[in-house]
Amino acid sequence: MHKFGYSLPLKRGMVTRRLQDEEGGKMGTDNQNSQEEAQNTETKLFTQDEVNEFLAKDRRKTAEKYADYDVLKEKATKFDEIEEKNKTELEKKTEEVKSLQAQIDGMKKAQELSDMRTKVAKENNVPIELLTGTTEDECKAQADKLKEFMSASGVPVTVSDGGEVVRPGKLDPAKAFEQWAKDKL
Repeated sequence: MHKFGYSLPLKRGMVTRRLQDEEGGKMGTDNQNSQEEAQNTETKLFTQDEVNEFLAKDRRKTAEKYADYDVLKEKATKFDEIEEKNKTELEKKTEEVKSLQAQIDGMKKAQELSDMRTKVAKENNVPIELLTGTTEDECKAQADKLKEFMSASGVPVTVSDGGEVVRPGKLDPAKAFEQWAKDKL
């Protein structure tokens, strides 16, 4: 049965519609309801023109219901585009923040490495420029080897608090080498 309350018969050309009386309430058991319904219902025949008119009214109502569909669809599309653009900008900003955070982390790590090398250089009395280790143990091992080398060379070297090499008596390196070479050779 269609929403207008009519049904198409098996024969072509005519449509029947069930009309209920104004009171049309359902009381009693199902048997009583079906009997009352049969009594309160009369059959009306519709011509094809009347059926076409029913269908045309239905189409007009549907068309009125969705009259602004194209406008709403356009607005929804614009909204989706703006949302996608904002999302893209957000992703760009997120990537920028990640990049800056990576730079900050790299700078912190470099500062910690420099501080550790300075500490080992001062503790072992070696030039900081000669320490290349990335861990404290590596730098200490390098410092031990440097101290061993410097003591073997016979040139006394000390390192100031800033990590600079200070030679006693302010000897010129060329003269110090000459003296060392004379002593050793």
